[in-house]
Amino acid sequence: MEKFLAQDIEKITGVKRNRLEQWIKWGFIKPSIQVARGHGSRNIWSRNDLYNIAIFKKVTESGLSRKIVADFLALSVMTGLNEEQINSITFLVYMRGAGRTAAVGVTYLKDEDPLLDLFDIQKKEALRSFEDCYVLNFPFLKEQVDKMIKKVSG
Repeated sequence: MEKFLAQDIEKITGVKRNRLEQWIKWGFIKPSIQVARGHGSRNIWSRNDLYNIAIFKKVTESGLSRKIVADFLALSVMTGLNEEQINSITFLVYMRGAGRTAAVGVTYLKDEDPLLDLFDIQKKEALRSFEDCYVLNFPFLKEQVDKMIKKVSG
């Protein structure tokens, strides 16, 4: 299992250490491998954590509030997925409204129309009952993070 420390996160995602510490303190994100417990211990992050940090950074920089983005990430669309499943995610759809949030990782196979998946989401998740819907091009973001991991790992 790959493990990343705070200095890796700064190099890979561009999130400065003090900003990362604020996000942890405020409960917006947390490491999945190990949470630091006092002096001498460190937060240890997984590759999926780095994807989530990059999502958090990207979407908050686009103007969505940190609380809303943290709520979406708390839904953990990628938790428990293996590498092949994560690689198959075409885009992430986040929805909120009427006091609830939902997140869906949308995948489709070659030669399939991805719009059909959006219609399926609309039926399954009752999309019309949500006020907002946000779509993130996950493969693009993932590719950027993976390139930086490779560069940092040498």
